[in-house]
Amino acid sequence: AQQTRTRSGVATSADVIHFAGDSSFSNMDCDKRLKLPKKTGFVYDERMTLHKHDWNPKFNEAPERITTTHARLCELGLVQRCERISAEPITDEDILRLHSPELLQLLKDSQQMSDEEQCKLREKFDEAPLSVHTHDAARLSAGGLLKLTQAVLDGKLLNGFALIRPPGHHAMRDYFNGFCYLNNVCLSALKALSSSEGKRILIVDWDVHHGQGIQQAFYNSSDVLYISIHRYERGEHWPNLREGDYDFVGIGNGLGYNVNVPLNEIGLSNAEYLAIFHNLILPIATEFSPDLVFVSAGFDCAIGCPLGEMRVHPACFAHFTHYLMSLANGRIVIALEGGYCLSSLSEGVAMTVRTLLGDACPRLEALGEPSDSIKETLLNCLTALRPYWKCLRMQGSTGDMLIPDISHLSLNSTHATKLKYPWVEYNPELTPEQLVAFAKEVDRLTALADLRPADADANNYRTCLAYDVKMCRHENLLDRSHPELPRRIVYIYDQLCAKGLSGLCRFASSRRCTDEEAMLFHTRDNLDMMAAWRNLDSESDRFAELQSRFDSLYVHPLSYDAAQLSCGTLLSVVEEVCSGRSRNGYAIVRPPGHHAESDKPRGFCFINNVVVAARYAQTKHSNKVRRVLILDWDVHHGNGVQDAFYSDDSVLYISLHRYDFGRFYPGSSGAKENVGCDKGLGYNVNVPWNGRVGDAEYLAAFHHIVLPIAQSFNPDLVLVSAGFDAAVGDPLGGLKLTPACYGHLAHLLCGLAGGRVVLALEGGYNLASIGEASCHCVASLLGLPPLQLPKQLVPNVHGVRAIREVIDIHKAYWKHLKFSDDIPNWVTSLPEDATKSADSVNTSVDQLARELDNLDVSAAATSVTDFIEASSTAAAAAAAASGGAVGGFEFLLLEDQQFFAVHPRSDCPHVIQPSHVTRIADGRGVDARAVCQTCSDGSENWLCLACLETHCGRYVSKHMLSHSESTGHVIALSFSDLSVWCYHCDSYIVSPVVEPFIAAAARSKFGE
Repeated sequence: AQQTRTRSGVATSADVIHFAGDSSFSNMDCDKRLKLPKKTGFVYDERMTLHKHDWNPKFNEAPERITTTHARLCELGLVQRCERISAEPITDEDILRLHSPELLQLLKDSQQMSDEEQCKLREKFDEAPLSVHTHDAARLSAGGLLKLTQAVLDGKLLNGFALIRPPGHHAMRDYFNGFCYLNNVCLSALKALSSSEGKRILIVDWDVHHGQGIQQAFYNSSDVLYISIHRYERGEHWPNLREGDYDFVGIGNGLGYNVNVPLNEIGLSNAEYLAIFHNLILPIATEFSPDLVFVSAGFDCAIGCPLGEMRVHPACFAHFTHYLMSLANGRIVIALEGGYCLSSLSEGVAMTVRTLLGDACPRLEALGEPSDSIKETLLNCLTALRPYWKCLRMQGSTGDMLIPDISHLSLNSTHATKLKYPWVEYNPELTPEQLVAFAKEVDRLTALADLRPADADANNYRTCLAYDVKMCRHENLLDRSHPELPRRIVYIYDQLCAKGLSGLCRFASSRRCTDEEAMLFHTRDNLDMMAAWRNLDSESDRFAELQSRFDSLYVHPLSYDAAQLSCGTLLSVVEEVCSGRSRNGYAIVRPPGHHAESDKPRGFCFINNVVVAARYAQTKHSNKVRRVLILDWDVHHGNGVQDAFYSDDSVLYISLHRYDFGRFYPGSSGAKENVGCDKGLGYNVNVPWNGRVGDAEYLAAFHHIVLPIAQSFNPDLVLVSAGFDAAVGDPLGGLKLTPACYGHLAHLLCGLAGGRVVLALEGGYNLASIGEASCHCVASLLGLPPLQLPKQLVPNVHGVRAIREVIDIHKAYWKHLKFSDDIPNWVTSLPEDATKSADSVNTSVDQLARELDNLDVSAAATSVTDFIEASSTAAAAAAAASGGAVGGFEFLLLEDQQFFAVHPRSDCPHVIQPSHVTRIADGRGVDARAVCQTCSDGSENWLCLACLETHCGRYVSKHMLSHSESTGHVIALSFSDLSVWCYHCDSYIVSPVVEPFIAAAARSKFGE
C-alpha cells in the first residue's frame, strides 16, 4: 500500500533533533564555512618576461602571453580585486625536492653561456631553449607559485591564480623539456605534502600536452592524484610518449592515482571536456577528497591555439574551475602552463580568475553531442581505473579480461633513450585568415559571456532572501504535533540570522500572489474552494470532514492566505533575480507546494509554488527566460510539478526522491519510466531511490545525471524545490543526506543559468537538519565554498542501480548520457573454464543436495523468520556502517519506523531437502567478510552454496553471476543482508535447506 505523509510512531518536529551519535556532523557545521578565508591571491612579475627566444621573436612561448593577459585582467578590474602576491625566487633547497643537483647547476650555468654554448645545449633537451634570463625567470615562476600555495595553506587566502612563465609541467628530475625548466606545480605540491594541511593533493592538468614531468614525480604515490586531459592521437602528438595513454595508472602505492585521458582527435570542444569532468574527474575527486587542489592550467586546448587545435570556449574554463572549487574547502591553486593564442588565452584566464573571485559562470552555447572518440577514450579510462576506484560502477560488465601487462614499458621511455635532439623549429602559426576568423569567434564568445567590469553590480546584493512570519498562521488545529508546523520557517530564519548569513543578503518583499498568477497553473474552481475556507470558524467540526476529503492535508481558515503568501513571496524572489537586482535567492516559505495539483490541494500543499514561479518567469520575463530547470530534491516526488510540465519541452523537471518501488508517498508517479510525453518526451527525469541513500548517492546522481542533462538543456533559470526531508534525522524521509551535502548540491547548481538560481522551501521536518541545511545552501548562494566531505564517499548498490536504470532510459533523449556501455572487468587472473551442458542446472542442484546430505539440519535452531527478527537491529547497524545494505533482500524503512521486505518464494524447485544436515559449528567454513575471489572487491559479496566460493554481486563486477552461468550453481547467499537468491528462478528464496548457511553467516558477520 502507498504510504501517506503521516507521523505515526515518530518523534515530533517540535523537538529539535540534534545530530547526536553521528560524528560526521562534528566537522561539517556551517560555522566552519564562515571562518574560511575569502580572498583570491594573484601572482605576476614582469621580470618573468625577460626570458625569451632570442633568435626567434615569433616563438610561441613568448613574453606577450602574460603581458597581454595581465592587461586584459586589469581592464576587467580583476587584478584589483585580488590580493597581490609578490614573486620571490625559489630556493635551492625547494628545487632539490624534485630536480637533481646536476640539472640545477646547469640552469645556473646557463646565465653565463655564450650563444654557441646555448645552441649546443639546445640539442640536449627537447623544445627547451635557454637564454641568459631563463634561470631567473624559472626561479621566479616556481617561487611565485610556491608563495601563493603557502598563503593558501596558511589560511591567508582561499584560492589563487599564478600568471607565470616559463611553464613547468614537462620538466623532469634530470631534463628540461617542452618550454619547461622547473616543474612549478610539482615543487609546490611536494612542499605542501610536507605540511599538515596538504596530505592529499589533487592535480588536474588541462593543458593540451601531457604533463609527463608531474606524472613521473608522483607515479608511485597515493598522496597525489594526478589527472591529465591531453591531446594524444594514439601517441602521434608531442611529447609522443607511450606513458601518456589511458593504461598508465600508477605503480605500487600509486596504482589508480595516475589518470590519463588521451584525446585521439582534434577539434574537441566543451561537450567532450565536460563529459570528462562529469564521468571521470568529479566522481574520482569526490572519492579521493583532496586537502588541496592544483590546476596545471594550459589554455592551449582553447579555441584558436595553433599548438592544440582544440575548440574549448574560454567560458568553459570557468565551469571547470567552479566544479573543482567544490573540493578541499575551496582551496585551489591555479598555475598557468601553455596557451599560445593570445585572445583565447587572455579570455580563458579572465574567466578562470572571475570564477575564483566568486563571479557567476558565464552561460555556454548549446552543447553538441560528445564525439564517438571521447566515448571510446572515457570507456577505456573507466576500464583501466575501475579496479582502483569504487565510484566507477556506473557501467555494466562485458566479462573479465586480464589486465594488460605494461611492466616492460618504463616511464620516460623516449627521453631515457634519446641522447640528442637535432634542433628543428616547431613553431606552428595561424594564417592571417585564420587569425582574423578566430579573433572574431573569441570576440563573439566574450560578448555572450557579458564580462562587465567588477563594479557594475556594486549596488546589488548577490543573494536575496524572503520570509514572512504571517505564513505561520496556517497550522493544524486538530494535531499540534503535525510535522508541517509553523516553527519550521521560524527556525530556519533564526539560524540564518544567528550565523550572520541573513545580513549578507538583500531582502525581497513578501506578498500574496494574485488569483491571476495562481491561475497560471490552478483552476478557478480550486482557488474558489480554498478561498471559501476563510469563512470557517476555528472551532468548527468541519475541519475533520474537510481533511478527510483530501490526501494528507490539514485545513485552517487562513490556509489559503498563507498559501498565497507562500507563492507570492517566492515570486518576489524570482522577480529580484530575473530583473538582475540579485543573482540568486532563497524563499523561506510554507506551506510547501510541489504536490499541489491544478484542481486540488494535496500532501501538505495548496498552491504549487514552483510551477507558478516557472510560468511567471517565462511570462513576465519572456525575453530572458525561455527554458527553466526545476530540480526537486525533496524526499517525496513532486507529482504536481511533473503533471504541470509533462508535455512541455521548455521546462526540464528532475526529481531525486525516495520511491521504495512505488510504496512511498505519493506513489508510482515518481517511477523512472515516467519521462514525459509529446514535446516533453525526455524532459521529465525521475531518479527514484529504492534503498537507503545519502551524500554519495546524491552527488553521484548529480555527476552522472543532473549536470550532464542540465548542461545540455542550458536553462535560463534554475528553480529548486528545496525540501530537506532527505536529511539525516528527518522523521518522514528516513534517508541520510547531510546538511553539508546540500551545500554541495546548491554549489553545483550555481554553475548553471549564469548563476540565476532560486531555492523554494518544500519539506523538511527535523528542525536541526533544515536549519543547518538551509545555512549551507545560503552559504553556497553567497559564494562560500562547500565544506570538504569525508574521503571514500562511494555510492552504495541501491544508488548505483537507480542511477544506471535512469541513464539507460534517458540516454535515448540526452546524448550526454552516451557513456553507459558495458566495459570489461580488468582482473589479475581468470577462473578456469567450467562451462556446463544444458542440464548443468539440474546437475548443480543434485550436487548441492549430495553435499547437504552430509549436514545435520536438526541442529540448526535458527529459522529464517526467527533469524530476521533476531538480527534486524544488528543488520540495520551493519547497513548503516557500510553505507547501506548492498545485497538483495532489501529492508526498507517506512515512516512509522517499521520494515517491509521484498517477499521471497518458498517453493523454489532448485533446492532439494536432504535427509540430514551436519551442523556448521560457530560459523567455521563461512567467512562473511570474505572478498571476491576474482577481483578482491569487498563491498558486496555472495557465497555460492554449491561450492562455497565467494564472488561479487551484479552491481559490482557480476562475478557471482558469471560463476553461476559458467558452473550451473544457481543458489547464492548475500553476505550483505543474508538473503538467498536463485539465479534460475531469478528470485529470493527461503528454505530449510539454506537456514544452516544463513545462521553460520550470521554468526560470522555479527559474532552471535
